[in-house]
Amino acid sequence: MNKKNSDNTNIFNFIPKKYGQYVLEKTLEYQKKYGFEVGAGKEATHNNEADAFKHTFMQAQLALLTGKHAAKFFGDFHEIQGNLFQGQGKGENNMDNWNNAQGREIAKELIHEYGIKVTAAFNPDVCDLIAEKVHQRMKAGKLITHPSRR
Repeated sequence: MNKKNSDNTNIFNFIPKKYGQYVLEKTLEYQKKYGFEVGAGKEATHNNEADAFKHTFMQAQLALLTGKHAAKFFGDFHEIQGNLFQGQGKGENNMDNWNNAQGREIAKELIHEYGIKVTAAFNPDVCDLIAEKVHQRMKAGKLITHPSRR
């Protein structure tokens, strides 16, 4: 079996890839609404405002879906993979971890403010609430939008 087929049949590879594609699509959707910085091609959401949005949005949604501890585990695991296999530098790692933590804080706020339940994590209205909170934090300078910042 070739690698491509094994990635598509191995649930430990398939689910993260599908969810990663979903988060990328949501990031690009909300970029059109909010106008934050996005790169081109493979760099569209790498080390820029779109990257900060993507990490923050993903962690907020995962924290609503799985709880903050599981979301942190998934985020930390993703960063470890980046460090080990993609040569991710310390600045990029710091940026991603900071924005991941901001996402978990957003989930906490949404639960407190709206009583959002796990089953609503993918609800379009909840996604819009997450995106608005991420955008507000970005505008307020509370997200790291490039590895050389903060």
